[in-house]
This record gives sequence, C-alpha cells and structure tokens, in this order.
Amino acid sequence: MTRQYRIASIPADGIGPEVISAGLEVLDAVASRDGGFSLAVDHYGWGSDWYRKHGVFMPPDGLAWLRTADAIYFGAVGDPNVPDHVSLWGLRLQICQGFDQYANVRPTRILPGVTSPLRDVGPGDLDWVIVRENSEGEYAGQGGRTHCCLQEAVATETESKMASTATPASSFCSLSGMPSFAYVSSSFGSTSSSEPSGF
Repeated sequence: MTRQYRIASIPADGIGPEVISAGLEVLDAVASRDGGFSLAVDHYGWGSDWYRKHGVFMPPDGLAWLRTADAIYFGAVGDPNVPDHVSLWGLRLQICQGFDQYANVRPTRILPGVTSPLRDVGPGDLDWVIVRENSEGEYAGQGGRTHCCLQEAVATETESKMASTATPASSFCSLSGMPSFAYVSSSFGSTSSSEPSGF
C-alpha cells in the first residue's frame, strides 16, 4: 500500500523558488522509484511579494494550515527592499518558534565530481554535520550583549534550546562514529570541543 505524505512548500524569496522547484522534482523521482509513498504538495506563496501585497508575510491562520502537513519544505526569505528583521520575524521565526523547530541540521560534505571551493579539499576530506540553534539567541533577538566595550558589559543567552541542540548533536556524533564535536556560541564568542559522550 502506498502511503501519501502532505508537504507544505514555501519557496518564498531569492533562490528559494529555484531550489524548491528542483528539490520537488528530485522528491517526485525518489517517490516514483521507491513506489512505497507519494507526495501531495500544497504550495504557499508566502514571502516578500506576499508581504508587499498584504502587509504580513503569511496569513494569521498560516501555522494552522502548516499543521495539516507532514513536513514543511522552506526555501529562503529576504528581499533587498524589506528590512531583514521584518522578514525574519514575519515568516521564518513564526514557523520555527511556532513549531519549536529549534535545530537546523546541515550535513556538509564534498561529493564526487564536485570541485570544492576549499583549496586541496576533495570527497572524503570534509564530512561535517552542522547543528545550529534555530529559534533563540541573537538570531531571534534574544540573548546577546549589553554595554559593549564597558567594564559592566554583560553577555546573555537562553539555555533551553542550546542544550536541546547540543544533546542531539552529541548523540549524532556517537551514532556516526565521529570522534568529537565543537560547540560554538555566537553571543559569547566562545568555542569548546567535547567527546560525544561528555555532553
């Protein structure tokens, strides 16, 4: 029996429409080849053009519509004529915080046949998984620094999602056989490394 998955497609701005269109072609090919599932894609035209027409990046019941999907396929948001904080808070963070999508997982490796922009780095030389906190911190206007360059300067950061992100990153390293991981906090400008089991 073929299972159907509902995908909410939000190409939004910039390179988003091109990437989402190509990605949907790949997903359709995978579904066709696999034969065990199919995709029903709901297309949402939310982004900076929507904002210019309606004064908001998505309708008030937008999250309710997205809840009907099994997955959200998001492109990119941002437009030179719309301030970054407006597009960030109006669409991206509405979704991330609304669904508690705190981990942005980015596998990074160099594929055979692709010339790396890094000098003398080829397939097999780079195999990272970047797990970025996606809903708090400076990215979301929470945490950061106050009284910079003064003796009473203070750095603040929320910890709930930082820990929520570090724990699965550590587990992923253990399961993948990676020897260690690095934890970077942009608010504090600090980096630490740890054995996967040490977190």
